[in-house]
Amino acid sequence: MIRALFGTRTRVRPAPSPRIISRNRHPLADGRLLTPRIPWLRVFVEGVVIVGSILLAFGIDAWWEGRQEREEEREVLEGLRVEFMTVIEELELWAGYHRVKESLATQAIRLEPDELPDAVLDSLVSAIPIANVIDRGGGPLAALLASGRLELIRSRELRELLVRWPDRLEDMHTNELSMRNFIWGTMVPYMATRGVPDGRCEGIDLYAGELFCLHSEGPPASYRQLLEYPEFRSQLAFVQSLLPIIAVDQERARDLAREFVSLINVQLRG
Repeated sequence: MIRALFGTRTRVRPAPSPRIISRNRHPLADGRLLTPRIPWLRVFVEGVVIVGSILLAFGIDAWWEGRQEREEEREVLEGLRVEFMTVIEELELWAGYHRVKESLATQAIRLEPDELPDAVLDSLVSAIPIANVIDRGGGPLAALLASGRLELIRSRELRELLVRWPDRLEDMHTNELSMRNFIWGTMVPYMATRGVPDGRCEGIDLYAGELFCLHSEGPPASYRQLLEYPEFRSQLAFVQSLLPIIAVDQERARDLAREFVSLINVQLRG
């Protein structure tokens, strides 16, 4: 009766709280949570592959860069060898010429004018105005030093010698220039006022082996008269004292250039 009047009372049960499940954990059938196993072997292998790929890429890049540097070094060495072979030839020529010129001047100073053989007198007078100064101009070495890339050459010994080469040329250049200035500024004008040389001799080509100009009928009388002037003999004595100094400078530079070529050949064969 009472239930009929007031109705049936239903008990409402509270809803269960939702279980928060971690993303990396999964519930089992009985409600327990399972943490998955991490595939460490696979992770390790993949890491090794990635690191190996990076190292391989760096290695290939370093190998390629090293190969390019070696090719560039070889090109530089080839240019230096050609330059120094040319220098050796030029130094050999002028050192020999100055030695002969020194010998002629020595004979002219020691002997009386009428005792000097015609060939010696003729050769001496024709050689006096020739006063060369070896060019210190640009070349492969100058370009290399200016670029600051001398380290391209792996040989430390060769690098150190190359750095000192310009100083060697500078010392030689100073002596050559001193003699040329004296000859052209003092001796040649003095000779010209006395009609020497007479102008009957064609130009001398030293590189063709024409060291001196000889007259077929013998030297002119003005040549022998020139040696009778004390002032000219004093000038000749001064030049005679410079000639061996210049010749020694050139011979030493030639020997150093030969050492360069030898070291360069070793590098090219390596």
